[in-house]
Parts: sequence; C-alpha cells; structure tokens
Amino acid sequence: KLNYSIMNFAILAVVAAAAIVNAQIPARCSTPAQWEGRTVTYDHGANRRDTSSVVYDASQERVRFTDEVDTSASGRTFYEHLVLYKENIQYTVDLTTKQCKKGPIEGHHAWHAFGIPENATFNREFTIGALDETITSSSWSMPAYQHPQGWEWHGSFSLKHCVPIDEVVAYNVSDSITRHFYDITVGISDPNAFIPPSYC
Repeated sequence: KLNYSIMNFAILAVVAAAAIVNAQIPARCSTPAQWEGRTVTYDHGANRRDTSSVVYDASQERVRFTDEVDTSASGRTFYEHLVLYKENIQYTVDLTTKQCKKGPIEGHHAWHAFGIPENATFNREFTIGALDETITSSSWSMPAYQHPQGWEWHGSFSLKHCVPIDEVVAYNVSDSITRHFYDITVGISDPNAFIPPSYC
C-alpha cells in the first residue's frame, strides 16, 4: 500500500508540474488584421537597409511598402512596393523616375501574415525598456521544414495587443530579411492605399 501511495503521489506530482509549465506558455495570439506603421528592413542578400511606411491588410492578403526618401543618399534608388498576393501581382515603382514594373510574385515569396504561424513554437517572454516604460513581448519561431514556403521564421509580438515588433525570415543565406516594426496604428486611413498608380 505504501509503494502504491508513493507511485500515485509521483504521478500526481508529474501531472501537476506539466500543468504548471503549460499554464506558463501563452496562447498564440492574433495580430490586428489591418494596420499602418513604419518598418526598418534589412535585406541581407542585397546588403540594403530601408526605412519605409507600410500599409497592411491581412483580410485581403495585400501590403504596401513606401521607402522614405533620403536625399543625402546620393545615387540611391527608393521604391514603393505594392504586393497583391491574392492576384499574384507585385508592382515596383521607382519613386524618382516613376517607372513602374509589374510582375508575378515568386513562389517562395507567397503570402505570409505579419503574425504568428499556426504551428510556431513559443520561445520566451521578455521585457523591452526599463523602469516605468516597458512592453512585455513574446518570442516565437518556426523551422524551415515546418514553414509552408520553406522559410526559417522568428518573430516577436507585444503580449497585450499582439502587435508585431520584429521578424526574421530566411530562405537561404542570400535570401533573408530582418524587419523591425514601429509607430503602428490599427486600421487603414487611406481607402485607396492598394490601388496601383495610373502609370502602372
């Protein structure tokens, strides 16, 4: 009887410990479906850093990036990228010459939301900032063999509203991007944000 009681106690202890661990893992949250903001994007293959405004619409699977033109960067070309994933069309506009290129989206660059993928793994919680100016965030990841497009993905999100903070998406060494998000406001202020320029 003593051995049986000890075994039962051990099993209950293991179950209780597992329940505590699971309770500490936050559920996968849903990012806002539509928002505007700014990004800093590092294209590691092109060795290029761009600061852009972004308009994002997950419900219609479309996004627009508009580079912030830096007049001090002599010889640098700045672009607007309008990507309509459902239509499989991408517009790239040279903001200086107004030349527009229209073409299909590469297969492994198919739509992926700026959110937490369904089968992503929770890594940890962390705090950004100090003293009374902090944000609690959660970090998630997904290896390439699980990602629908074969990307290795890492991302972090605010814990309270699930706003994206940053992400790393890597297909290979020469095709990888690190992106930081900031100044995000929920909703889309311009109803014409996803209409391509008339000269396209």
